[in-house]
Amino acid sequence: MEPGQWKVSVGGYDSNNAPMNFKLRITKPFRWDPPGEPWVSKKIKTGDVYLFDYYADGLSRLTFDLSWNRDWSRFPTNDIDMVIYGPHGISVGGATCSAPEKVIIDSPPDGLYTIEVSGYEVYGKDRFKLYVTPE
Repeated sequence: MEPGQWKVSVGGYDSNNAPMNFKLRITKPFRWDPPGEPWVSKKIKTGDVYLFDYYADGLSRLTFDLSWNRDWSRFPTNDIDMVIYGPHGISVGGATCSAPEKVIIDSPPDGLYTIEVSGYEVYGKDRFKLYVTPE
């Protein structure tokens, strides 16, 4: 497991001073590997908003991945959000608490997709990488 991908905190009630016993099992559903070269790579700081257009036609799946340097493996962590807008301007996913962020659209309708990348809370400057994988 990569450092910082999962954060777990266990605690009892304030009034309970008794010892705690528990079992914890953590599994990671996937391993994120960058899918080749980034489609876009740019510097970003707090308040920056970038919009990118991608035209999809005849695809069975469309995947958007966003990564940055100060992810959950570092402290303080930067919060960079990605929101995907479909052909009718409706949000189809994104802006999660994950780092990296991933949006998968199965059987995407043909048309223009707008990818919004925003620096919600960035300490200093960072660099993001946006990957688009059409299938």
